Amino acid sequence: MVKKTVECLGWVFVSLTTLALIFTVLTTYQLVTIQYFNNYKMFQSFMICTMLIWAIKIYDKTDKIKSLVYSLCCAAIAVGTAFFMYIGVF
Repeated sequence: MVKKTVECLGWVFVSLTTLALIFTVLTTYQLVTIQYFNNYKMFQSFMICTMLIWAIKIYDKTDKIKSLVYSLCCAAIAVGTAFFMYIGVF
């Protein structure tokens, strides 16, 4: 039950992150004006959530080494994005 919920949440957040990227690019190039997408913070926020959910989704207790490495890579991307967001790098 929990595994299916995490898998579903993972794909929902991938879709939301993709939409956030599209809206950010459209707003950056001034093709449309959407208030919350005029900088990369919304996209970065969705990226952090997506990578954390995928880190949980990828981890599998049966194949420890491979899934642990992939989960740590997803978590590292999320932490790196949060760090750069915190220090103000866009």
